[in-house]
Order: sequence, then C-alpha cells, then structure tokens
Amino acid sequence: MRAIAFVGFKKSGKTATVEKVAKELKKRGYR
Repeated sequence: MRAIAFVGFKKSGKTATVEKVAKELKKRGYR
C-alpha cells in the first residue's frame, strides 16, 4: 500500500489540493 501525505501551514490550500489529487487518482483507476 502506498500513502501520500500533505503537510502545510493553516489556510495554505491543503484540502483543496487533496481533493484535486484524489479526483485525478480516482479518474486514473486508483482507489
């Protein structure tokens, strides 16, 4: 199993980035 971690300051856009990455990975067949 592979894991990805997103770390950053508050209000730096982590959640938005994670949502975009998750959407793209799902489109590519990852779960």
